[in-house]
Amino acid sequence: MNLNCCQTQRSQSGVSLVEVLISTSIGLFLVAGSLSLYANIRRIESQANVQLHIQESATFALDIISHDLRMANFWGLHNDPRHLVTGNSGVIYCRNNDVTAWAVQLIQAIELNGSLAPCMNNPDSIDGADRLTLRHASAAPAAPDPRYVQIHTDHRWGYLHKNSAPDTTGMHNPENFQLLIHSYYLSDNSLTGLPELRRWALGSNATMRNEMVMQGISEFEVSFAYLRTGSLVWKNIIDGHPLLARVTLTALGAHGTETLEHKASRIIALKNLPASEPPDAPLGLSLIHISEPTRQEA
Repeated sequence: MNLNCCQTQRSQSGVSLVEVLISTSIGLFLVAGSLSLYANIRRIESQANVQLHIQESATFALDIISHDLRMANFWGLHNDPRHLVTGNSGVIYCRNNDVTAWAVQLIQAIELNGSLAPCMNNPDSIDGADRLTLRHASAAPAAPDPRYVQIHTDHRWGYLHKNSAPDTTGMHNPENFQLLIHSYYLSDNSLTGLPELRRWALGSNATMRNEMVMQGISEFEVSFAYLRTGSLVWKNIIDGHPLLARVTLTALGAHGTETLEHKASRIIALKNLPASEPPDAPLGLSLIHISEPTRQEA
């Protein structure tokens, strides 16, 4: 009877303190490893989200500039600014300055680091970054509106007008368009601490207005391709009639104390610029002159 009692007690004895400590330590180690793995996964996911965001920012900025470049020198029903009368545009203002003479230089549909409007010389403008001005008509016809500078044109000629009803005398099936002028530049004036891609845009009341295109753009470079001796030559100046434009920019994003960046570039065909044979082109090589403008969806 006593023997059975002792055997029962031995069979019901628990684990020792050492075993408890060992099992607890193993459990804590596994929990710590799981938490560390979870934290790393969240950090990687967060970093990937920031990287995706800055890639989308770069793509969005390139989309806007690309559309503007493709539309450059589109004047509605033709693409020859020499056949546009600019004297009826009224006065165009930028930061209370009369910039009409600069604004209506339609012969310069693309202007890179040249004679920019006074409003472009901002103290927040980042030195070393390119400044790009693009001029063209709106993609779609616009109803006459005295608040805006507009272009009334047919396939032969046209004129700028403001505060007046379009005069169709001598025109054949004319259409009315909005005059668009966009001057892009980089600014370091941002509440986020990140630089911005901004632009001055011709708006209502014939006034250039400052707009934010995309935050977190730290580099902005533009170059143009020309046909020289049968080859494409890239230049960072406007020299004659370019065939292609290349826009390169860098988008930034903050991830904790780390700054992530994404560099993106795009090549755009300039469909509306008049093409001509360059002086040093080989004999018999010529470019097609585009007489009908190419319009895009707005």
